[in-house]
Parts: sequence; C-alpha cells; structure tokens
Amino acid sequence: MNTKIKKIIFIFTILFILNIDPVYATAGRLRKASIKTCPNGVTYGLHSDGNGGTHWHQAVQDASGNYYPTGETTYYDDPCPSSTTNQDTAPPTNSNNSQDNSSSNNNNSNINQNNESNTQNQTITQSQSNNTEIKQITINDDVITEIKDEIEYTSTINYVEIEVQLEDDKATYKIDGITENLSKDNINNVKIQVTAEDGTKKEYTIKITFEPQKSNIKILEFKVNDEVVEFDFNNKASISVLNNVKKFNYTFKLSDTTASLKLFQGEKELSKDIELSEGQNQYRIEITDSDGNVVNYELEIERMSQLGTVITTLIVIFFIIIVPITVLATVIISLYKQKKKNMVQDKNRDV
Repeated sequence: MNTKIKKIIFIFTILFILNIDPVYATAGRLRKASIKTCPNGVTYGLHSDGNGGTHWHQAVQDASGNYYPTGETTYYDDPCPSSTTNQDTAPPTNSNNSQDNSSSNNNNSNINQNNESNTQNQTITQSQSNNTEIKQITINDDVITEIKDEIEYTSTINYVEIEVQLEDDKATYKIDGITENLSKDNINNVKIQVTAEDGTKKEYTIKITFEPQKSNIKILEFKVNDEVVEFDFNNKASISVLNNVKKFNYTFKLSDTTASLKLFQGEKELSKDIELSEGQNQYRIEITDSDGNVVNYELEIERMSQLGTVITTLIVIFFIIIVPITVLATVIISLYKQKKKNMVQDKNRDV
C-alpha cells in the first residue's frame, strides 16, 4: 500500500472518530441499580454519556453478572417508567465482541475526555431524586387528586381498597392501618409512607369515617323457643310467654345467607339461654350485610306474672275445653228437642 493511500485512510479514520455521537461513545458497564425489565420483556439500563448526562440502552449480561449496552437502541427518556424490577431477561454477552466494544468505547471515551481535560479518570455523580409527592389516590374507585398531609374520606361499606400513584416512578410507598372491618364508632386511620429515591420519607394520613347505609336484608323467619314471631311493616314485634318460661333461645332465616344477625339488650349482645325478667323485655335485632350495611328490628317479649299466667291458663281452658263442650252440648240438646218435636207431630198426624 503506497504512502498516499495510507494518508487517505488515516484522514478518514480520524474524521470518522471525531464525528461519532458522544451518546454512543461512552464506555463501561450499565448502572446495575438501574437495570429493569419492561413489559415487552426487554431489559434496559442507564448509561453515562461522558458529559454529565445519562441515557438508556438495551442490556446484555456477562458471566459475572455485570450489564453492558448492546449499542442497538438508545433512549434519552425512560423506555418504561412504570417498571422497576429486573426479571433477568438480558441475553448473555459475546465475550469477544464485549471486549472489542469495551476496548473501542474506552478509546473513544479517552479521546472525548482528552478533548475536555487532561485527566484520565473522570467520575460523574448523578444526584438522586428526593420527590415524595403523591400524584393521586384511588379509594374504592373514588379518585382523589387534591393531596394533603391529612385526607378525610367517608365510606359507606366496611372496607376500603387503596391505590397510590406517585409523582416519581423511582419512589416507593407502603400502606399501614385499618382497611377492613371498619369501625363505625371511631375514625379509622390509614398511613401512607412514601420513600424517595434518595431515602427521603414522608407520611400521609387518611382519616376514614364509616357510615353504614340501611341494608335491604329482611328476616324471613324468626322463632323464640319454636314460637314464630311476626314483625310488622315497621320491623317491630311483640309476644307473650307464661311465667314459667324463664329463658329463651332463638332461630332465624334471612333473605341473604351472607348476612349476620345479632340480638342486643341495650348495648349487651346476647346469644343463647337468654334470661327473661317478669314483665316487659325489650330487644334489638341487628342485621349486617357483607358490605357492613345495617338494618334493625325491635322485639318485645312479655313474661307474664303468676296471676296473669293463671288467668291466661283459665282462658285457654275455657276456650279449648269449656267452649267446645258447651257448643257440643247445645247442639246435642237442640237435636234432641228437634227429634222430640218431630215425633209429636208424627203422632198427631196418625190420630
């Protein structure tokens, strides 16, 4: 090869090197902490551009677990901001190509660095975000965009499902507090702790008030000691028992088998072998459906006094025994008189 051709090749080589885009000329491994897999299954990682900035590359992995750019595609913006985890889908590197690329990149990087300064080693530190702000919170399909340190929310069901969207995709959050079986008597506090990329933390509080709605559940059947209780349109019922009935148990059937029923006297919940005082006994029946909505019934049970029991027993005996006997006797007497009358008439006709 003559001298003239060598000079031409040398000039073209220099021009080619000087016109390489610095974004593709940076050397070394991708930042391991940035490695992540996008929904399309491709693994990416951050790479320094040699000028204080960064860009994204498709990643390959060597046998030591280090990640390198493939050089096939470069992104200045995050290719998939919603993804944060590495699913180990990066293909293995070709050791020879990796070394060649690394050597070439190192040479190009040295050229760029020598053009900027005479230092051989240059360390670029990327500052991490301290953003702990929440973009929006979704509670039971209700979207909240006005985010404050303390948020008040009212739920008509006894649980909440909370989703949080952060302003910074590199930040993380965790939820702690009461989200199920909400109390209707007290405020239910839920804490959201956001941790920024640089470790900065901020806590948000959601104060949840549970206001149950009236349930549509109905009592299909309610028995006190096997006696059926009939409730009116106002969900009220009243029955009487004899003085010797000192305790009772109850059974029931509801229109929704997923609902629950509880019996209260005042604020005390009663279950079985419930003692009856002489006179009027007032009870509240509380039915709760699967969403925590409530409907109430009122039940009054009168335990008669001894005198009342005697009178009631006599009345029952009168109507059950005496009245039927009296009616039967009246009918027999009437039939007898009618028969006798017929006999007299027949005798008179014969005469």
